[in-house]
Amino acid sequence: MASRSTVLSKLAERKSRMGKQFRKWRKTHKLGHLKAFRVQKRAVKKLKKILGRLPKEIDWNGCAPVGGPNLQKALLWALANYDVYVTSTNGGTHTPTSYHYRNQAVDIGADSTQAKIRCQHGLYIHFGASFFAELFGPDNYPWVKNGVTYAEPEGTALENLHDTHVHMAVTS
Repeated sequence: MASRSTVLSKLAERKSRMGKQFRKWRKTHKLGHLKAFRVQKRAVKKLKKILGRLPKEIDWNGCAPVGGPNLQKALLWALANYDVYVTSTNGGTHTPTSYHYRNQAVDIGADSTQAKIRCQHGLYIHFGASFFAELFGPDNYPWVKNGVTYAEPEGTALENLHDTHVHMAVTS
């Protein structure tokens, strides 16, 4: 899903095209201009629907805002497409070398394990493994470390720590 600013710019462009086609049709009454106007009108309606699903800003849920544009892009996408929320950024207890302490990671929670798994898979499918420095979660596959996908064995310490949330880290 595109970012809010991208959708807004596309919406402005389509509205401009729609206005031009309508003025051409009013001037000439040619059917082709009316058809082009209707195509632009449908595109505007679709973009407005997409815009309505995108959150205007990240709800950090009381956590400190972190991350560069890519982490925030992925987080906005997850918040818009799944019933999830932020559970941790740079606070809390993490390993000493954690991306959390570099302000490059966020933990995502949900009210059900299935919602967390759907979010984990959705992020992986939508952005791809190479986008993430780390993507861990309640499902043992796919896990990502430094852009490489792997399966984490059940019962390891790292796997047990991520049964309750999705951990996402992006370096740029």
